[in-house]
Amino acid sequence: MTPVIAVVDDDISVRESLESLIRSVGLAVRVFAS
Repeated sequence: MTPVIAVVDDDISVRESLESLIRSVGLAVRVFAS
C-alpha cells in the first residue's frame, strides 16, 4: 500500500502549491478544502 499525504486548507492556491511540490518529489497526495 502506497502512503498518501493529505493536504487540507481553505486557500486553493496553497492547496495547489503544496500538491505540486509534494508530487514533484514523487509522493502521492490528495487535496481537500476545509
